[in-house]
Amino acid sequence: MIAKIKVGNPTYSQNIKGEGYLTFPIKSMQNWSTRLLVQGLENNTKELVCNLDYAVKQRSLDQNSLLWGLLEEEAKFLNGGRKNNIECSSENLYYEAINKYGKDTLIAVKNGAEKELKRVYKRVFIIDKYELNGELWLKCRCVIGSSKYTSKEMSELIEGVLDDIARLGIDTKEIRFLKGEYEDGIRANKKTKEVNKSSEK
Repeated sequence: MIAKIKVGNPTYSQNIKGEGYLTFPIKSMQNWSTRLLVQGLENNTKELVCNLDYAVKQRSLDQNSLLWGLLEEEAKFLNGGRKNNIECSSENLYYEAINKYGKDTLIAVKNGAEKELKRVYKRVFIIDKYELNGELWLKCRCVIGSSKYTSKEMSELIEGVLDDIARLGIDTKEIRFLKGEYEDGIRANKKTKEVNKSSEK
């Protein structure tokens, strides 16, 4: 699946050639994801298939989509609405977020071997140097990418990003929608756990 977007009821129209068109109104809160989808398909040459289904209230955006949606809105705010600011991109904000709120591990390696760590971890910081048996060793703090996170660890990362957004005073339709999706997901997970517990009794 390429994307999943909530839409309103469609309308049908035909051009003078008799070609039919289905037009869906996009929920304004999902403009960010729709723009990304369209940009990604600009040069597409493959046939596309659309699957329609009724929205289910309990389901929410997956945590990764929520995280990147929030980061994109934060970057947009910090850039004053300007695009293509590399210094304040959603990707750079992601690295800042996992550094502040994500998982890390401490690893000791010989001097020079830290280059290998950088191939495995998103960020590597040398926090100490010491000698052992006449050789220089480095104590490194290695930041783990969110693709390795559990659902709970992703929630903690998203909570951190939401805190940053609150401190900045960002309050857009997209942010309110994403926060709502996140909170709906928490409530749905809590309800599922309660149901599972009651069924085990």
